[in-house]
Amino acid sequence: MEQLGRYKIQGVLGRGAMGIVFRAHDPKIDRVVAIKTITILGVAPDEEKEYRQRFFREARAAGKLSHPGLVTIYDVGEQEGTQAPYIVMEYIEGRTLESFISDSVGKSIQVSLDLVKQVAEALDYAHSKGIVHRDIKPANIIVTPDGRARITDFGIAKLAVTQLTMPGEALGTPAYMSPEQVTGDHLDGRSDLFSLGIILYSMLVGQKPFTGENATTVMFNITYKEPIPLTRLNPSLDPRFDGFIEHALAKRPADRYQSGREFADDLESLCQGRTLRSRINTRVEADPEKTVVQKPTQSLPTQSALEARLPASWVGRATALASQLFRKVRSVFEQIVRTDFTRRVSWKAQLGLAGVALFLALFVFGSIGPAKTAKLEIRCVHSFVAAGLLVWIDGKLAYETTLAGTVRKRLGLIKTVQGSFLDAVAIAPGKHVIRVQVISKPAGYDQTREVEAELVPESMKTLEIGFAGRSDDLDLTLR
Repeated sequence: MEQLGRYKIQGVLGRGAMGIVFRAHDPKIDRVVAIKTITILGVAPDEEKEYRQRFFREARAAGKLSHPGLVTIYDVGEQEGTQAPYIVMEYIEGRTLESFISDSVGKSIQVSLDLVKQVAEALDYAHSKGIVHRDIKPANIIVTPDGRARITDFGIAKLAVTQLTMPGEALGTPAYMSPEQVTGDHLDGRSDLFSLGIILYSMLVGQKPFTGENATTVMFNITYKEPIPLTRLNPSLDPRFDGFIEHALAKRPADRYQSGREFADDLESLCQGRTLRSRINTRVEADPEKTVVQKPTQSLPTQSALEARLPASWVGRATALASQLFRKVRSVFEQIVRTDFTRRVSWKAQLGLAGVALFLALFVFGSIGPAKTAKLEIRCVHSFVAAGLLVWIDGKLAYETTLAGTVRKRLGLIKTVQGSFLDAVAIAPGKHVIRVQVISKPAGYDQTREVEAELVPESMKTLEIGFAGRSDDLDLTLR
């Protein structure tokens, strides 16, 4: 084939069950494009007209999508003679995600999370426009040389209904299908997110969550079996990944991520080592007759505080203390005798003197206990139904919990939300920079503030977190 419509064919980019993808040149605009032909098989003559109308309708809808994470559709047409439809798309330099993840570079966890996050954001945009892809898989995602992920084949997968595919083939790629896709139920954007969860699982542990000897077994496992937890296959992964995948691959769409934005937000939390935002922002039902009792989340100590709590090495601390005492004893000897006698003493004698110093240290100080810590009390009065509170100490996440408020009625008409919180965390004494972030997805609130603090051993300071002004600016006060 040398030409399709006005497009001059330059070569074949790939072949699939639905047709062939060509590299072509558009002489009218002087640009390189990708053209995918659609093979029509098993369609009765009286159904072919309806199919063509549906093809152009779907292609036009997908052609309205404009997002950096999506391959743009330029044009549609029909081949002369065969009347087989084709779709003209933006040509993207790069390779498929399928090829990318087989390379060692693709096995970096950070790179994997970033690429999947980009795809989730692009899907969120498409779903907001009412377009569902229906065939999200690595072969339909292109990774550019600069590390950008682009989804291709929007507007095509929906056309691949059973009567339009090869005999014996099912809609979509079995290994990446959602349960509702397998059972033939209604599909929405959550089906695409299930497929994306399978992709991430495969990238993190090198195998798919649902496998089998044939397509039937794979689809059965997708519908009824739970995948092996990620941390069992890759113990180096943070346990938070298990919760993320459990949410992404839930069998019921209602139990899954409800949007690509929510999916991407949790990926960002994983990148930052924080609790998943979907867990923090779980909406508390606003029932004026019900009082919300909040239980603080166990604090996560910073490294410095954690080190301060651990018992010190008995030998190490005793030796250091003995060394200090030995130097003082030696200094006294030098001042009294006024000679360099001690410098000429043999190493055995000095070792004996150190032993004496160690004995005196243990006698004077009794036992060697753990290092002393300071305490930071955290107080917060707020008006959120549900929000996440995160505290960093010197750039490290030290504490996180969920803020919950109670809805109250005043005069039977005005509803207000009231909530308060009190907890404390141990911190190593010294100067620190404390950063506080409050996030509430239901309220559309996300603010961060910092304050400097200096704590002495066995002291306690109170960090009061408040909200002031018309914009409810985050306010920190250290007392």
